[in-house]
Amino acid sequence: MSRILHVIAWGALALTAVVIPVRAQQPPFATTKVEGTDNVYVFRYRNSQAMFVVTSAGVIATDPIGYGRPEAVTAYIDEVKKVTTQPIRRRRSFSRWTLYL
Repeated sequence: MSRILHVIAWGALALTAVVIPVRAQQPPFATTKVEGTDNVYVFRYRNSQAMFVVTSAGVIATDPIGYGRPEAVTAYIDEVKKVTTQPIRRRRSFSRWTLYL
């Protein structure tokens, strides 16, 4: 009886391994344009997101993802640079507006 249970258990385990699809690993970040808007983008980093708006005077960017994650900030700035050559003029942080000239 014990042998039959082992065979059933191993069979169920093997079936589970075949049936459960392996999730494709998604990149840690992505930038998408917001539909129906002009020059508004969402930057997603893992489970967080920020947005930026490209204007003729420069880029206005929110940065709620950067606190404690310097690699997210680097990726965010690189993604803004891929979208536009305009400089980042204003960045909204957790506590204040910072002016970049």
